Amino acid sequence: MRMYLRWEHGNHLVEWKDGGFVVQYPQGPMVFDTWTTLANHLRVSLPYRSYFRLGVQEKDTTPSFILDYQEDLLKEVETRLDLLLAEPLGIDLKAKQIDIRKLVLAGFGRKIYVGRHDPEDVIQEVFKGLLIRNSGTCPWDRKKSSFGHYVHMVASCILSNYHRKQKRSPDPVDPGEVDTDKGQWGKCEIEDSEDLLSTPTSHDLCSFVVSRSSGDSDLVRKVFPHLVEGCTVNEISVRVGISPGKVSKVMKTIRSHSAQWAKQNALTHMLPKTYNGV
Repeated sequence: MRMYLRWEHGNHLVEWKDGGFVVQYPQGPMVFDTWTTLANHLRVSLPYRSYFRLGVQEKDTTPSFILDYQEDLLKEVETRLDLLLAEPLGIDLKAKQIDIRKLVLAGFGRKIYVGRHDPEDVIQEVFKGLLIRNSGTCPWDRKKSSFGHYVHMVASCILSNYHRKQKRSPDPVDPGEVDTDKGQWGKCEIEDSEDLLSTPTSHDLCSFVVSRSSGDSDLVRKVFPHLVEGCTVNEISVRVGISPGKVSKVMKTIRSHSAQWAKQNALTHMLPKTYNGV
C-alpha cells in the first residue's frame, strides 16, 4: 500500500511492507516497525487510519496560513472595491443646479417675496453655502438624508441669515465677524435661535406640533428650536439636559407631526422620502 505523509511532515511517500512502514526520505528510506514508532517520530497523536485519512471523507488540506492569506487578500479586494464603488459625498452643483433652483423657489418663494429679496441673490447664496459644505465637515450624504431634505434645510438656514443681514445693514457683512454654530447641516451663521424661530412658518409649525403632542408639549418646545438648527441627538441632550433616549423620542414626534403639517400646507414635495409613509 502506498501512502503519503501529511504536507506538514514533508508529503513523503510511505510504503507498508511486512506490517511496518517505510518512509522514503530524500536522504534515504527509514523503516518503522509499528505505527506508534512512526507517530512518535512525527510527533503526532492521531490514530493510524485518521492520520492517513483511510476510510474517511477527504477534507480540505490547504495549509491554514494559506487560507488566512487568501481571506486577508479577499478582504483587501472587497475594501478597495467598496472605495471604488462608493458614491462621493457632496452635491454636484453643475448637474443639480436646476433642481436646487426649483427646490429653493418652491420651498421659500413666498418668504423671499415677503422679505423683498432678489430671488437670484438668494439662490446664489444657497449655491455658495452648498459649495462650502461640499468641502467642509457636513457634505450631503445620501445614506443620511434625501437630496431635497438636505437642500431645504441648508437653504432655510442660509435664507434666515440672509434676511437678518439685509434687515440690519444694507452693507455686506463679513462672515468672519459672525459667530458660527456647527449642526447636522454644517456651519450655519446663527447668532441665536430666536431669529430663526420667529419666522411665521417656524412659529406655525411649532404650534401645530405642540397642539398634537400629548403629555410632552414642554419637551417639544425645548427640543424644537435645536432640531431646527440641525443639532444631533447628543447635542440636544446636552443643551436641554435630558437623556438621548427621550430626545430621540421627542424628535420622532416632531418629525411625524411636521410631516402632517407639511401635507396640510401643500409642502409634501419638501418631505424626505422616509416621511412619505407618515
